[in-house]
Amino acid sequence: MDRDSRIIFFNKRMEEITGYSQEEALHRPMSLLYDGESLARVHAELEKRRLGEPSVYEAEMITRGGARVPVTISGVPLRDEAGNYAGSFGVITDISQRVEAERGLRHSSDVIARLLEIERKRAAQLTMVGEIARLVLSTLDPDRIMQLSVESIQRNFAYYDVFLFTVDEAAGEVVLKAHAWAYREVFSEGYRQAVGAGIVGWVAQTGEVLLSNDGSKEPRRILAF
Repeated sequence: MDRDSRIIFFNKRMEEITGYSQEEALHRPMSLLYDGESLARVHAELEKRRLGEPSVYEAEMITRGGARVPVTISGVPLRDEAGNYAGSFGVITDISQRVEAERGLRHSSDVIARLLEIERKRAAQLTMVGEIARLVLSTLDPDRIMQLSVESIQRNFAYYDVFLFTVDEAAGEVVLKAHAWAYREVFSEGYRQAVGAGIVGWVAQTGEVLLSNDGSKEPRRILAF
């Protein structure tokens, strides 16, 4: 959101959640996505941003078709070089599955454990969003931003390793731009892999999310990716 609470960033995941295209959403007011109590809550939280306060909260987002999607919003304030309020940077997460789990299995110990883990990750997410937002404002070097971002993700979520690839469309390859930590001595920045080859190549080719709890058993895997 910019300082006037208009949408200025709308990624593919937001398109999937809301049904709106980026072109339909950019520069529109918050009322495109929220109404009633949720709109009032978002307005109240944005007032905190003007005071320099980050927060994590829940709201209901309205899709293009009129459905309501429960979400968490992790937001931090953005300021310009003069220190003036420039808007709010936020990460929005669809929590529909969690809400359903809370309703149907409220007394299940497995569900409780999962919810506690979600809360831990939510706190880590807010820390990470704040760190990355500060990086964006403090440096214009994209390579530096990418490296510090993967380090923040690895540190806050305690992942064994984090890799960030970009796609070289002209060469038809994915390019390793930043990573932390385990394979740092094995794979250096600039490592390339064909689009369509391996896990990351498949993701780059299809644009789909791939979750694998054991990468060694993932049939698409080659080398580490």
